[in-house]
Amino acid sequence: MNFKKKALAVTLASVMSLSVCAPAFAAEGDTSIQVNGVKSDVAASLVNGKACIKADKVNEVLGIDGILNNGKYIVGNTILDVNTGDYLGIRDLAEAAGYMIGWDNENKTVVVVDVNKLGNESFDIIKKYVNKTIENTPTSYKTNGMFSGNVEIVTDNTVKVPFSGTISGETNEKASNINVGLKLDMSDVYNAKDADGNPEVSDAEKTVLAAIEDSNTKVIYNTEAGKLYLKSTLFESFGLSKDAWLELDFNSLMDMTGSNGMDMNMLVNLIKNGDFDGYVLETLKAMPVDSITSYNDIKTAYDMICKMLGDSSFKYNNGAYTSEFTTTEDGMNINYKFVLGDDASALIEMKVSQDGYMALELTAKNDSNLNSEMKLNFNAMDLTKLYMEYKASVTAADTNPLTAPAEGETVVSLESLFAGLLGA
Repeated sequence: MNFKKKALAVTLASVMSLSVCAPAFAAEGDTSIQVNGVKSDVAASLVNGKACIKADKVNEVLGIDGILNNGKYIVGNTILDVNTGDYLGIRDLAEAAGYMIGWDNENKTVVVVDVNKLGNESFDIIKKYVNKTIENTPTSYKTNGMFSGNVEIVTDNTVKVPFSGTISGETNEKASNINVGLKLDMSDVYNAKDADGNPEVSDAEKTVLAAIEDSNTKVIYNTEAGKLYLKSTLFESFGLSKDAWLELDFNSLMDMTGSNGMDMNMLVNLIKNGDFDGYVLETLKAMPVDSITSYNDIKTAYDMICKMLGDSSFKYNNGAYTSEFTTTEDGMNINYKFVLGDDASALIEMKVSQDGYMALELTAKNDSNLNSEMKLNFNAMDLTKLYMEYKASVTAADTNPLTAPAEGETVVSLESLFAGLLGA
């Protein structure tokens, strides 16, 4: 609603004077409440700038069974203060009940989503697989693997860059350490000529490229803290010392990407504890709630997960559960196949394509001993092509991986690196 300056000034003065005279001022306005996609017949009241509802309307509007007692409203283990006139903040109620909540400014609507009412699909099959995989995984182990492939860039001169590498690491319940060695064959790049027959790569550029021809990258992942540290000779190409560690805090990264405060540690623990239902719901809670269409977006995501991994999506045959899923969205075709063996073996096949733009094919599998293989094909408009193969094995072993870089080593956070690049 737009106000003229004079009317706005009068309104502000009135509100300010009333707020001095009374502990709380409730105003019935045009603020609507939407719960799981349905607009409530009860409008929100503004109490000291907060969207509120009367205590006797909480169950009707939000489906919350609370207890009103001596100026307090109890929701589970949360005790909320009740404002004058028995008003309660909708956000306080929603958060106490574990709901998602947001604000659609254009439609002046409080948007509430209870993910527990999105559907009644069960995930016992995938839960059984996860639990069996955890059972088969040694508490301490070493990983060894190798990969190879080719990148092809099509211009006036087609350039192919074959690559190969090795992966080794050690893992226990607290952390994982991984070493990745990468070798690139840059012959085509160095030999490329422009239309006049001159080299496309200058001597200065060759110096930069030489730094990435034979690289080594070290990774420390602190499982308990949800932090990842990277140290790589590749960093020199980006102006960062090869001896510096780059720190990524997954929880902060989720915040930066607008993932609604996703707690990576909690998600990992839910998987470890075999609570896949909780994992799905908490993942959905990372989606934004900022529009009256948010519920439909979240419901669509939930339905897609159900069609891919819900019990009703699987068929059992010859000791394995198979789920197949196909959809077309905005011209993009997605074909997905998931096979889960009783012995915790798994196969994933995925094809994604968009006519004239891109095509991706991925096959990944592991046996009951967690030995794994992966093949990837990617084509972007026939201008960039990527092929890659990967194989790795797991062996039980006593390990003691680092949980963080050694004291005194240089650590640069991803946030500060971005701030520096953006000139903040």
